[in-house]
Amino acid sequence: MKIIFIYEHFFPPFDEGVKKFAYMLHQEMSKSHDATLIKDIGGIPGIINNLLTVPRILLAFLFLRPDRVVYVPKGALTFPSLARIWVLEKFLRGKLSVVGVQRKKLTGWQHKILCQLRFRNIFVLSSAMANEVHRLGIHARILNIGIDRQRYAPGGNVPALRNKYGIPVDRPVLLH
Repeated sequence: MKIIFIYEHFFPPFDEGVKKFAYMLHQEMSKSHDATLIKDIGGIPGIINNLLTVPRILLAFLFLRPDRVVYVPKGALTFPSLARIWVLEKFLRGKLSVVGVQRKKLTGWQHKILCQLRFRNIFVLSSAMANEVHRLGIHARILNIGIDRQRYAPGGNVPALRNKYGIPVDRPVLLH
């Protein structure tokens, strides 16, 4: 299958959540599919790259004739990215899949506009986020991404770890 994969901030280091997620998703897709990457053009200001994103995707779509276009918006599901997604959906005729990894708050007028638009093939990472975008009239499916169990293995002796880091035994701990 031919895929166009879009993530604008696809530059090393892949050291934070969204970048790691996009990198790993692209790596997995590339193993079994012909995946072409579209990212921001280095050395060009962000605003210019933002303006060039849609034309570059449409040109790649016309020339490469992919079976699927996968888009991970760099800034989350913001008003500009949702407007960009809506425009792309009109041209890509059902071949666009979007993975929203975060959602930002919208103003009243943005919410009113987005509620009038229709979106397809939107995937989010949690049921809470699916419920949030549902309020915009967007039916989103949940993409269960899982946890790297080798890297994030359950801890060993909990009392010893509490002692090592000076955490009282009677205090709850929340890790992120």
